Amino acid sequence: MLLGRFDSQENLMKALAIVVVIVGLAISAYNGFTYMTEGSVQAGEIQAGQEKENSSGWDPFLGASVTLIGVTLMFMASQKTKAF
Repeated sequence: MLLGRFDSQENLMKALAIVVVIVGLAISAYNGFTYMTEGSVQAGEIQAGQEKENSSGWDPFLGASVTLIGVTLMFMASQKTKAF
């Protein structure tokens, strides 16, 4: 199991923090994504189709917020280790 690979809760928290930071940086790098939708209508023998490009984006502050949460988790994990 994945959790068995970490010998302590602090190491698990550090690994989670690294993943959160990477996700935050990826969100900051990519402003959104586009996807295609298809629609078709058939009336008798006549058939019409249409492809439409849609986009979905997110606020630029979302990536910075997620990165900041990851850095905070990393800081908390290192402080927890030093406290003992």
